[in-house]
Amino acid sequence: MDEASTRLPTSEASPPTPGICTRGGGGGGGDTGKKPMKVMVAIDDTEVSLYALRWAVDHLFDADADAGASETRLPGDVAVGAKGSILIVNVVEPYSNPVYAADALSVPPTEVAKAVTKENAESSSRLIARAVEICSGSSATVETMVVEGKPNEAICEIAEKIHPDLVVVGSRGLGQIKRALMGSVSDYCTHNLNCPVLVVKPPK
Repeated sequence: MDEASTRLPTSEASPPTPGICTRGGGGGGGDTGKKPMKVMVAIDDTEVSLYALRWAVDHLFDADADAGASETRLPGDVAVGAKGSILIVNVVEPYSNPVYAADALSVPPTEVAKAVTKENAESSSRLIARAVEICSGSSATVETMVVEGKPNEAICEIAEKIHPDLVVVGSRGLGQIKRALMGSVSDYCTHNLNCPVLVVKPPK
């Protein structure tokens, strides 16, 4: 059974220069009297994050551009089900060169960095392709953004700049110890963003 939790703001409602690519969609057109929803979904290379994206597409937007919109609304008269947009954000952590003792047979750090950067770019490209495919049946306009940075901080910085109506993140279901050691992106977002945050948990 799908599970999701939403945190609404209690008071008031830099990554590298991002490249945004618009992919199809049926946003805009027609006057429903409701504000189209702008949703930002953060994804990584885990199935948990892709499940969160799929949940958002299935529950927040009409499958057909001509379908009637739901009356469910977010703060600001934003209609769930109305035509809108989805911004898919993938944050890639930059390569950090570990320091080892000198080794005559070791690969030069610059070569390692180039290889890692290339692999990260290819992985992001594959991930974005999967994400766009998930959104292909939605009436929403889809945009994608890939940036380098620390995921939790980059997600919040981007959200502060674009002012989405809702930020969607997946939950990895970390235990207390792992949360303390690794940190939780969803926890960070819910505590630091002023817009509504939807944390989607995969079915058990």
